[in-house]
Amino acid sequence: LKAMRDELERSMQKLQIEQLEKPFFIAYTVQEGVTQTVTGSLGSLLASTEQRARFLTVEVRVGDYTLDNTNFFSLSSGGAGVVRMFAGTVPLPVEDDYKELRRAIWLATDGAYKKALEDLARKRAALQNRPPAEQLADFSREEPVTISEVRPPAPLDTARAERLVRDLSALLKTPDIFASRVQLRVGNVHTRYLNSEGTTFTRTTPSVALTALAETQAPD
Repeated sequence: LKAMRDELERSMQKLQIEQLEKPFFIAYTVQEGVTQTVTGSLGSLLASTEQRARFLTVEVRVGDYTLDNTNFFSLSSGGAGVVRMFAGTVPLPVEDDYKELRRAIWLATDGAYKKALEDLARKRAALQNRPPAEQLADFSREEPVTISEVRPPAPLDTARAERLVRDLSALLKTPDIFASRVQLRVGNVHTRYLNSEGTTFTRTTPSVALTALAETQAPD
């Protein structure tokens, strides 16, 4: 959160290309997920993995609240900046290295800002050729809020998960079942959000999913 706040403040104050418009709104969303997946069949383990990933989504608006770069379809994928993004999303380092996180956030913001400038220029050109029948504002001002929805995480107990998958998959070890698989997936996603208007939220989303599949064949 410190890296996000510091880079947000720097970008709002200093991010500008020559005489082009500065951002009037920036928002960062960081989602960090830890997922454990255990798969077994016929009483044996097929795989037991644990993955951790962290992603940043950047929203940059240029123009003003009446007319900005949003609400306009653009084929640009965000390649105008230093890094390429998909829907404004890039991977972040999973280590809490402040300087490296700042660098990655800056690179992503640079790309989102340049794409926003391109989109706004295209949008203005399109509106000159075909003015809208009704003028509606692209964005609205809202009072900042702070929300915290931090729930207890789902437990990541590898030994217990592997034992459960072995036992459950062994129940499907019968002559009538030709193929079977049991998978247990336990995950926790932690979301951090903040924007230039002062709104922040943190949210923890635990999840547990158990899947059991069995295949057989009719006599005919």
